Amino acid sequence: MHRAFFLAHEGKSLRRCTRVSHSNFTEYQTTTGVERIREFGANNVIGQAIFLADAVYTPEYGGVSLPWWSRSKLIEEPRVAGRQFRSDVDPLESLFTQDTRRVLTVGRVSEKKGIDLLLDTALELPDWEFVVVGPLREDELVDRAGDITNVTLYGPLDYIEMPRAYAACNVLLSTSRVEWGGISRAMLEAHAVDRPIVALDIEDAASIATVTVDSTPCSVATGLQTAIA
Repeated sequence: MHRAFFLAHEGKSLRRCTRVSHSNFTEYQTTTGVERIREFGANNVIGQAIFLADAVYTPEYGGVSLPWWSRSKLIEEPRVAGRQFRSDVDPLESLFTQDTRRVLTVGRVSEKKGIDLLLDTALELPDWEFVVVGPLREDELVDRAGDITNVTLYGPLDYIEMPRAYAACNVLLSTSRVEWGGISRAMLEAHAVDRPIVALDIEDAASIATVTVDSTPCSVATGLQTAIA
């Protein structure tokens, strides 16, 4: 792997960003001492440019040589959706149980990703179906989701299946509070699959989201209704 964190593409203005932490993005708060400093640098200093990159090295997959100080296995993934993300893919129908008003959220189950806000929104829209694809990180939120009948925590999904997951939903909901620039990779991918996007009104989110909303359940619910009207 190149030592430089940012690699210029010859003849292009887009950049590539390398993420080299074994922990999840922004989770450095769970570490201490020297490891905490290292995690902060990897997850935040480097991470600030992820939303400008056209490729990202994501932890825990394998296939990339690592520096001595990293315990992770990394793989380069497309940041800007490639040919596999397109509107004519076959939907992954098994993600949902109803035919319409399907809301997909992609990200780990944590407060930083705004899953608490998603759960509050699901209570506002009991006839809508909410599916979250991502690791189940915070037990309190996992337990709470289990009590809400129109929410399903699907868990992680093989990345190769993600285009079909977006194709199966009616709208992508991003309640994340931590995306650099306000734009997540999931938003870019859903956009490439031609799905409307509802996201929190953070930094540049409005440049790609169909509707941007305040971080209140009522606002998010109204945004979802507007996006698929």
